Amino acid sequence: EAAGATFRVSWPLDIPTSVGEPRASRPKLQILAGTRVLIVEDDTDVTTLLESALEARGAEVTIAHTAAELASRIDAGHTAVLVDLSPIAADVSGALDLVQRQAKDAAIVFITGSAEALPEGMENMAWVRKPFEVGELVAILSRLSSAKA
Repeated sequence: EAAGATFRVSWPLDIPTSVGEPRASRPKLQILAGTRVLIVEDDTDVTTLLESALEARGAEVTIAHTAAELASRIDAGHTAVLVDLSPIAADVSGALDLVQRQAKDAAIVFITGSAEALPEGMENMAWVRKPFEVGELVAILSRLSSAKA
């Protein structure tokens, strides 16, 4: 004869309408307040994730999905530019030169799967390998913001 188990599950018949005080919402982390970030990324899921995460921490975010959008959206006010190589693959050096001319003080952080495609002289710049944790980018941007303050 096979052995078995017996379980007894019960729920209250009368569910209370209020279970106490509402929980306080978490305070917004403003560790990136005053940071203007341009994200150069062609994957809309990645841009949505980064935009939400960085804005929740106080950053002002601009998105460029193509090299043409990068050219029209970059300005001297950006403090950081997060760059995936695929949107600028046709002319990586030209796009990076544009960033360095238009936003001289902006830190460039590569968000890519491989640093091998970086132009010569860019290998030592900050980069985060995909797939990444948002916390990695927030930490880098926070350090960059602190260093410029």
